[in-house]
Amino acid sequence: MWASATLRLCNLSHLVILLCNMINPRWLCCLLVLICICAHGFAQVGGKNTYDFLRLSPSARTTALAGTNLAVADQDVALMYLNPALLNPDMHKRITASTEMYFAGINHGYFAYVHDADSIGTFGASLKYISYGEFDGADVQGNRTANFTAGEYAFNFAYARHHGRWSYGPALKLVTSGLETYNSWGVAIDLGVHYHSEDQLFGFSLVAKNMGWQLTTYEDERESLPFDLQLGISRRLKHLPFRFSLLAHDLHRWDLRYDDPALREENIFVEEDEQEEKKYIADKIFRHLTFGGEFYLGKSLRVRAAYNYQRRQELKLNTLSSMAGVSFGVGIKIRSFRIDYGRSIYHLAGGANNFTISVPLYKELRPKG
Repeated sequence: MWASATLRLCNLSHLVILLCNMINPRWLCCLLVLICICAHGFAQVGGKNTYDFLRLSPSARTTALAGTNLAVADQDVALMYLNPALLNPDMHKRITASTEMYFAGINHGYFAYVHDADSIGTFGASLKYISYGEFDGADVQGNRTANFTAGEYAFNFAYARHHGRWSYGPALKLVTSGLETYNSWGVAIDLGVHYHSEDQLFGFSLVAKNMGWQLTTYEDERESLPFDLQLGISRRLKHLPFRFSLLAHDLHRWDLRYDDPALREENIFVEEDEQEEKKYIADKIFRHLTFGGEFYLGKSLRVRAAYNYQRRQELKLNTLSSMAGVSFGVGIKIRSFRIDYGRSIYHLAGGANNFTISVPLYKELRPKG
């Protein structure tokens, strides 16, 4: 059975690469917009999906920028997880490894490698995992049983092809999840397109992420995957060492607010529907937006920061001030080695720290361009 499934996946990957060689990047943009329209009807709110670890940041740089580097194409191998279209020849034979110290002893990590095949395109492979640790087992009466572990893994295979200033490509994700004796397998596909200006100062990306389904379920109920349609814009200033980036996420779903009855205010002079729309329309818009910036201090040091409005609104405390929604980090380049650190603050109780190292497998000998 597994041999047959593997053969089908290989055939599917060859078909996808063939289609990428034939498709025009502008047509792909139209396809992604169509996906957005079709996905609006079955959009799911947070907490109702399986494999939600697919949303977590793959690297320290992405953590510090809160995912706003969706439209930046450089040597950062981890960018291919945000958008497969960001794969480029500058990543050739580079590897990256990340580890994130999450809440409650949860460990999350990412490993990736990229190989450029010249005129054929650029290929990438990566592994994303999350380990929830070891748990004390007990039966329904509370009697201790054997301890158990829980974890999830995603094997990612990405491809990108370049067409002038455009690049585009898909990514295939094979997902496995093991929670005590419950197991599940799934498959997901990303489709992305990227455009950059001739001077490389401006970038634009559009990507549809995690389109797929569960192949096998934990029990009888089949759950949806965390689909997301994202748009990214990035601009590096010409006379200042600073890059500004903007991410618009969950574009397939307009209302991202959580309706908390305890926060409702009544006004007897205004109808309820009109009052809510006037009060929350700006809030609904900004919940889709994340802002980030990256300072280039010389050739070896980068300082990053970002602000996620939705995260702050969901996790802030009205009685106490905090930095919920803020993320920041630094990156250091030592010759061909890159070391990055990123911290994302989720709540007054704390945040998550991410460390990444990126190295070339060999000294680059072939000329660029």
